[in-house]
Amino acid sequence: SVYFLTSRYADAETLLRRALDVDRSLATRASADFAGLSVTLQMLGDALVAQEQFRDAERLYTEGLALDRRAHDVDPGNQDKARNVAVMLQRVGALHFLQNDLSDARRAWDEALSIMESLASAAPANTALAYDVEVTRTLVRLAAER
Repeated sequence: SVYFLTSRYADAETLLRRALDVDRSLATRASADFAGLSVTLQMLGDALVAQEQFRDAERLYTEGLALDRRAHDVDPGNQDKARNVAVMLQRVGALHFLQNDLSDARRAWDEALSIMESLASAAPANTALAYDVEVTRTLVRLAAER
């Protein structure tokens, strides 16, 4: 969002909290995909991390991760849903890293790496997945070096 680009994280938080209310309302009425809700949880979590509101961010990331895992469990062959789990795990790991909880950061990043490597090995020509693997490997190394 523009608020992120201009470092207006409190404004982003306000907007994303409204979006979260809408997404939660829609999710209770629809039995389908919770992807929109998960993305909003992730973005709001990012805004809270930027403001160092780590406890609230962790709650949102955890909820988003649970939704992503559930969506992946329903459709385990869907690469996008598996990648969504890995991306949320990257966020969870980063949050732990920022709080100097290296073991939990490493655990989240190791799981994300396992998912990304599995996806990349199934689609070796997919350069975006190869990039995702390298980013996640860098995160794992970062935790190991600290």
